[in-house]
Amino acid sequence: MLKSASSITNAIGELNYIGTWDASTNTPALASGSGTKGDYYIVSVSGSTALDGISSWGVGDWAIFSGTVWQRVERSTDLNGANLLVSGNSDLGNVRVAGNTISSTDANGNINIDPNGTGTVNVPANMELTQGSVGRIQISGSAYSIQGGSTFGDIRSYSNRWRWYAANGTTLVGNLQSTSFFPGVDNTASCGGASFRWTVVYATTGTINTSDERTKQQIQPIDDAVLRAWGKVNFCQYKFNDAVEKKGDGARWHFGLLAQHVKEAFEGEGLDPFAYGILCHDSWDEQPAVYADALDKDGNPTGEKILVESYRAAGDRYGVRYEEALALECAYLRSLHK
Repeated sequence: MLKSASSITNAIGELNYIGTWDASTNTPALASGSGTKGDYYIVSVSGSTALDGISSWGVGDWAIFSGTVWQRVERSTDLNGANLLVSGNSDLGNVRVAGNTISSTDANGNINIDPNGTGTVNVPANMELTQGSVGRIQISGSAYSIQGGSTFGDIRSYSNRWRWYAANGTTLVGNLQSTSFFPGVDNTASCGGASFRWTVVYATTGTINTSDERTKQQIQPIDDAVLRAWGKVNFCQYKFNDAVEKKGDGARWHFGLLAQHVKEAFEGEGLDPFAYGILCHDSWDEQPAVYADALDKDGNPTGEKILVESYRAAGDRYGVRYEEALALECAYLRSLHK
């Protein structure tokens, strides 16, 4: 949409008024693809003469030759109307308008929208930006969504929060509000995993674990066999292998437990160590690297690949719930003073 004479002269160049044109009888005779760049006529009689795909001409319309095709400027004599329209395929600088498609003739395929300093770019209430099967950004009324297709899941606005959905588009994974991030469904999802761990969690206070009596059953004193087993478990100091690989002798000392020793101590008392939540063991299969096709601006494969998920070797890992270990340590110490 062009709004001023300068918009047309910037796109086409200098304009040269030739005279009036009868679009009913095609007088003077104009032909598709033929003319002098910048020449224009003002329609004096409406008609349906076909010029470069345009066959609807009204009195006051302008027929302008862009250098390659004839274009229609709708019903304007001063070119200052707020709703000036150009029909037909149009090349405006490095931007090409053809039907309902806007593309770029720039060597890099770029289209830039500049709101001119502190201005804004207004978009309609319902808009969608899509790139092939990779995903889309959608505006629908007051709702916004960033949809990652069948691989990445979606992020959608809802009321006063953002919602994160799994790749199936229906499973709610999490919610983000101004002061909190919380799961989509209570007590169903974990943060991190056995083979995808966070390095450090910084927090002002510790975690709060559910200890409501109403959520528990079969409440009883800790078995003597468990206390005896725990008496065989020793706290120790150690360094982590990956820290030594990175820092050498500068790796720091840590204090805690060895999960395998907990396992052996429980088994020594004839107990199944995994019947108790204090000990954990996780294993995972080999995960091949996952790649997706890189797409060009039109959504077509470029022949290149994008790494979506890194390779992961099969493995396993033991762990201890330290809040339970410390509770059991306190119970063991109490038992010594009975």
